[in-house]
Amino acid sequence: MRARKVARYLCIDIGLVLKHKAMRIHIDLIPEEIREEYNTDEFVDENRFVYMEVTGAIYGLFQLGYLANQDLIKNLAKYGYHPVKRTPGVWKHETRKTTFILVVNDFGVQYFSKEDADHFSINVIKANYPLKADWTGSKYIGIDLDWDYDKEEVKLSRKGYVKKALKEYQHKPPTKPFDAPTKYHRP
Repeated sequence: MRARKVARYLCIDIGLVLKHKAMRIHIDLIPEEIREEYNTDEFVDENRFVYMEVTGAIYGLFQLGYLANQDLIKNLAKYGYHPVKRTPGVWKHETRKTTFILVVNDFGVQYFSKEDADHFSINVIKANYPLKADWTGSKYIGIDLDWDYDKEEVKLSRKGYVKKALKEYQHKPPTKPFDAPTKYHRP
């Protein structure tokens, strides 16, 4: 998506709740205090797996993206929104000019009128999922977006990312600075 004088950008983050999905986990991966509290040992099969029903989202569950996508395809189709063929993650409306990018549960929405934005955010999304909307479109999947609609530009950044990464990885600055990704070693 690009900045356009006649379009605006909206970011929406929805809460996904998966209903009644089955899951198995090896008993050795369940902490002892959880095993005791929920008496999981009585549910262990011959291969030492515990089977359970998941009635909410589990952070980090690798299937979450796929399951969320299947749920969204089903729910958004009722309102005329469909994935674009041959461009994963991009969706369009059948008759409106609204387009959006979807990454798991984060929507980056390009809209051309307030009516279209309300149709998508209120009539479609809010009717089916809890949502947080950023009408400035300033943050999407952890990326800071600085829109200049008059110049038709957007600047992407990750404010504070380098400083945070240097601290996290305990990076020690070199005694003699060098202007390259790595230090030069003469052959």
